[in-house]
Amino acid sequence: MSALTATARQAANLVRLSSAKSASASQAASVIHRRGLAGGGDHHGPPKLNFWEDPLSPSKWKEEHFVIVSLAGWGLIFYGGYNRRLERHLTRLLAVPEYRWSKSGCFVL
Repeated sequence: MSALTATARQAANLVRLSSAKSASASQAASVIHRRGLAGGGDHHGPPKLNFWEDPLSPSKWKEEHFVIVSLAGWGLIFYGGYNRRLERHLTRLLAVPEYRWSKSGCFVL
């Protein structure tokens, strides 16, 4: 009888351990983070392109490329305006006035 009870206990322990492992496995599966937002891109709408692939359609560009191109454009506008203003200022500053004789015999600028 003791051999029979020992075998029954072993079988009960085996069933209990295997069910505990499967329960802990299902618990672990529900706790594991699935990285749902780490897909690497915006999957709503058309895919975004690099700006050199379609330079005439800014709405299709990637956001970071749009920012870089926009800032570069504004920089060129401001630099061009600064250069033009500086050039005008220097030409006025360094311009040598032209003197000539008028009919009355005086210098005229």
